[in-house]
Amino acid sequence: MSQVTPQPTGPLGDLPLEMPTRHPVSGRAVLLGLLGVIYVSALAPLNDYVMRNGVFIGGALPVGVVLFFVLLHLLVNGPLCRYAPRVAFTRGELVTVLVMMLVACTIPTSGLMRFWPATLMGPWYYAAENPGYADIFKLLDLPDWYWTSFGGDELRDRSFDPVVRLFYSARLEGDWTLWRVFRAWLPPLLGWGVFFGGMGLCLLGISFIVGKQWIDNERIAFPIAQVQSALVQTPAPGRWLSESLGCKVFWTGAGVVLVLRLMQGLNAYFPRFPLIELIYNLRSIFIEPPLSYVEGHITLQTFWPIVIALTFFVSTRISFSLWAFVLLVQPPFVLLESHSAKPTAENLKNVQLGALLAFFAMIVWTGRQHYLATLRLMFRRARPSDDTGRFVHPRLAGWMALAGFVVCCAWLMVLNMPWYGALFLVGSLVMVWVVMANVVAHSGMPVPTVISGPREWSLPLFGNPDPTRPATNLTSGE
Repeated sequence: MSQVTPQPTGPLGDLPLEMPTRHPVSGRAVLLGLLGVIYVSALAPLNDYVMRNGVFIGGALPVGVVLFFVLLHLLVNGPLCRYAPRVAFTRGELVTVLVMMLVACTIPTSGLMRFWPATLMGPWYYAAENPGYADIFKLLDLPDWYWTSFGGDELRDRSFDPVVRLFYSARLEGDWTLWRVFRAWLPPLLGWGVFFGGMGLCLLGISFIVGKQWIDNERIAFPIAQVQSALVQTPAPGRWLSESLGCKVFWTGAGVVLVLRLMQGLNAYFPRFPLIELIYNLRSIFIEPPLSYVEGHITLQTFWPIVIALTFFVSTRISFSLWAFVLLVQPPFVLLESHSAKPTAENLKNVQLGALLAFFAMIVWTGRQHYLATLRLMFRRARPSDDTGRFVHPRLAGWMALAGFVVCCAWLMVLNMPWYGALFLVGSLVMVWVVMANVVAHSGMPVPTVISGPREWSLPLFGNPDPTRPATNLTSGE
């Protein structure tokens, strides 16, 4: 006679212990994600540019997104899991919200909108002081949709266009309205959107390709992904917080950081409050050669609690190399400066270019078998034994990357860039992205940066052969 195993029940009696499954892209998940997108887009510029606080959403682990999810668990999903687990947000729904918010973080402040509008407005604004700029723009022969839709017919009139003045003075002039400003920005939004869409498609396809290599084959730790996974973790029915967010160590560390930041803010307004600086300064000690030749970022640095916390998810080898190689590179700099041969900024940019090329070559060589297999899958019929990929089929990912790359190159060629220049620019952008993504995946560094890029690399190849000639002479042929 067979026994019937009783179903486990939760603390509320007859409710099942497991949360009910629900489609991750549900209507309420999308709605909550839209609210998160509005939260990011509204508060990030206010926090960064108006209040001038610390970066709200910069880096691979945006602080604003972490704060949003902590409050979401404390005020919304925690009570639902405790008292109404059937209607609580599932892990899949929270992943949908997280992805929507992370995508939104690429646009305001430190993302696209920090540099792109100034690229279109800045040249014309400063052309009012140097009319020769307008002559250079005329030589470029760029299409009208490249810039905003200006009111003047002559290129020189564009420097005094209300759209340009509005961008820098924040005041509407004449009979211009917000609707007219939006219509003026619509052509570049659509025109540049082709390039942005192509680059996004290319990087998305590459991320699918390298994702399988880095996750399954190389088994990289992905420290930031582990933190994000904890953010979308749901508690068991009947509990308020998940295992990660309910940990006493987490709240102790968060409380210490909160007190330190509050004391720093209060000290700015009330100097009587003690100020605890999260920095160290060795410059008063390293005053005699050769120690005085050590680079400045070694002798003066800031402690970032979030970086310290992420280090706990990093393997010992990687965490050791993060500081050891920074110190090991100092003896050559000290030796050079001891002989009055201090490296210039251009020398350091060239060194970093070599490092990026070597790092990229290492990434390609390490995963060469996987990448070659992806190329073969792109150009032959699928077989039952073929790998179907972690998220999408490798064939689809490869064609996404290739199509996006071609769109970006074609867009640049429409703007009269030679084909080899377009290949160089788009290829350089992809290389930097792959290297930075690999650095983040290994080390958990939220904000990896480079001191040089395609702009600096392309100047020796495509720069003006005689940059000393004034702009007015370029048009007159003198």
